[in-house]
Amino acid sequence: MNICVRVDDTAAAIELANAAGGEALIGPLPTPQGETFACVEDPAGNAIGLLGP
Repeated sequence: MNICVRVDDTAAAIELANAAGGEALIGPLPTPQGETFACVEDPAGNAIGLLGP
């Protein structure tokens, strides 16, 4: 299962994930649609995609 959530601020969401014991895996990277994508891993090892402006 893949989970991707829309966030208001991708960089801030990465910082929150890191502060909660997670880890940034990918990004933030620009998308062709002008948004920003990142992928983080939670402490249990689950990957979560982040999509925002």
